[in-house]
Amino acid sequence: MRRGPAPAPGAEARTADPDRTPRRLRARPVVGGVLALAAFAGLVALPFRNGALAMLALAVVGVVVFDAVSARRALAELRPTVTNPVDGVAGEPSVHVVQAHGLTTPVELVQALPYPSFARPSIALRTNDPGTFVVEAPHRGVVTDMVFDLVASGPLGLTEAACRVRVRLPTPWPVGPRPLPHDPVWPKLRTVPPGEATTVTQGDDLFRGVRPYTRGDPRRSVHWPATAHRGTLMVKERDGIEQVALRVVLELTHAGSDAEMAASRAAWLVEHGLARGWRVHLVTVEGPRAAPPPLLGPWAPQPPPRPPGPATHTVARGIERADRARQQLAAAGIGTPTIEKWTGMTRVVSPWGDRWL
Repeated sequence: MRRGPAPAPGAEARTADPDRTPRRLRARPVVGGVLALAAFAGLVALPFRNGALAMLALAVVGVVVFDAVSARRALAELRPTVTNPVDGVAGEPSVHVVQAHGLTTPVELVQALPYPSFARPSIALRTNDPGTFVVEAPHRGVVTDMVFDLVASGPLGLTEAACRVRVRLPTPWPVGPRPLPHDPVWPKLRTVPPGEATTVTQGDDLFRGVRPYTRGDPRRSVHWPATAHRGTLMVKERDGIEQVALRVVLELTHAGSDAEMAASRAAWLVEHGLARGWRVHLVTVEGPRAAPPPLLGPWAPQPPPRPPGPATHTVARGIERADRARQQLAAAGIGTPTIEKWTGMTRVVSPWGDRWL
C-alpha cells in the first residue's frame, strides 16, 4: 500500500477559522493607471533596448507589489477584542472598549452588522492600547458576538487589505427595547401586602405628602386643599403596609416590527411602575438562542441574524431596577407564557393588542 509523502517536521495542518475570513486585496483606482503606464514603459523599452526605462517599469510594479504585501501582513496576526457594557437600549448609543493585539501598522476597524455600508461605524486602531468605540445598539436581543471588517492600507496607499472577523464578547450583551410611552387606560389601582402573598386588601396608609396627579390615580386620593393652593390637580402620597402590584406579561406570537413595539410597550409599563414605587413583576418566555450567520468575505453584505426560535420555558421575576427588566426583555422569545394566579393588576402585552386581566 503506497502512502503519500510525510509532512515536513514541525509542519501543522491548517484548519479554517470559523471566526475569520481569508485576507482579500483591493487596489485603489489610481493603481490601474500606474500599472498601465508601467506596461507602456516596458513595451517602449523592449524595441529600443532602453534599460533605464525597463528598470523604471519594474520598479513601479515592485512598488505596487510591496504596498500590497505590506497591507496583507498588517492583518496577519491582528486580533481585536471587545468589552461590552452590562446592557443597552435598542437605537441608543453604547460605549464599548476595543483593544488590538498584534498591531504593527494603523488599521481601521469597521463594524459590519447590522448597519448598511454607508453608515457603518468605524474606529482607527493605531496602538495596542484600549480605546473606546461608540456604536448604536442594534435591535432587541442578546448579543454574543460582533462582526467587524479589518481594513489596512499599504504604506503608499495604493492598495488595501481586508478580512472579516467575528469577535466573541466576554459576556453576553443584552439589548433591551426602547420604552414606548402610551396610555394603557389604567384601572382602579389595587394593592397587595408586603412579602410573597398577593391577596388584595384595602388597609390604612400613612400620609406622606402630595405630588402632581398622573393618569390612573384614584379620585379619592386627590388632595383638594393643595389643588386649590397650587392651581393644579394634586394627589396624596401615602406610606403603609400595602403596595400597588403590577404584573406585565409579554406574549410574542411572532417576530416582526409589531412584536418589537409590544416589547417596547412592556418596557415602558415596567419602568413606569418602578418610577411610582410599585411592586412590579415581569413575565416572558425564553428559549435557545439562534445560531449566528456564517461569515462572508470583506466588502460583502453580511446576512441578518437569524430570528429566535420558539421559546421553551416561562420566566417570571420580580423587577426592582430598570436594567433587570431590559435584560429579561432582551432574551424574550416567541411563545405564550404560563400565567399563574395573581391578585394584583395584570397587563398582557402582545402584537395583537394589550389587555387587562
